[in-house]
Amino acid sequence: MEFLGYQYSPRLEELHNTLADLLGDDIRVEDIRFDEDERLHTALGAHKRNPDGTISIKFNPERPEEADIAHEYLHGIFQAEGYPTVRYFGIENRNIDWLRTHIDDAVIHPLIFTRSEELGFSMGKQRERILSGYIESLSEYAPENTSNVVQMQIRAFQMLFAFQQDKNCEDEIRRATRANLPITFSIFQEYKSIVPREGTANKRKCQKCLLRLIEICDSQFNEYGNEDTHLRERLFSVPVYISMRDANKPARTLVTIQTMDRITDGVQWFCFSYTEIP
Repeated sequence: MEFLGYQYSPRLEELHNTLADLLGDDIRVEDIRFDEDERLHTALGAHKRNPDGTISIKFNPERPEEADIAHEYLHGIFQAEGYPTVRYFGIENRNIDWLRTHIDDAVIHPLIFTRSEELGFSMGKQRERILSGYIESLSEYAPENTSNVVQMQIRAFQMLFAFQQDKNCEDEIRRATRANLPITFSIFQEYKSIVPREGTANKRKCQKCLLRLIEICDSQFNEYGNEDTHLRERLFSVPVYISMRDANKPARTLVTIQTMDRITDGVQWFCFSYTEIP
């Protein structure tokens, strides 16, 4: 099987067919270099659920790595199998989507890593490459600004993603960030205490982890977000839900995300509240 000029191995073809069976062939394979979000142009891979219900699997055909492509297929497979994910309605905002992606990835990545290894994909090089990339970027960050909560949250998630590659790297993360990012490091430790350690978490546990991450993000906003009270702020709500398909009774959790857009510097701020729907 060939996509974008790249010949899929039998294992990748099997993943493609598995996702196609779950979705009814609603898969698009696309070149990530042409994604509308320029931040993805240099990424190793991505997946995206489109408004028409299809899923796009994106990779760079000039430097394909089987483990990276398999990773994106497994994102789609876990969603199709009914594992929870955060969805947003009523607004298009890339910063909100970026944060949503980090929250989702923090919970589902341990499961993806485990299943990738079970399917025989070599994860060693991928883990080393991702870990070294995160450590390098963290060590180069400017000192944290506690008035920019979202920036601290994104960096804390990057620390978490590094930790998920190698559970023994926490001291290395600490050394790379302790001078410039002490509060961000403490936020990372909060996230680390919530997400699944093992790759066998069930759907209900994943849903609870997502809700707890949202709650923690809200508490961080309340703790750090009111320091610049002199700035003009605009507050509006964004309806979202955490979806979780169930064979007997579909369940969902309604989440309201309030976004403060600081007009003076364009920094996006987030706070969350949620209500479970029976």
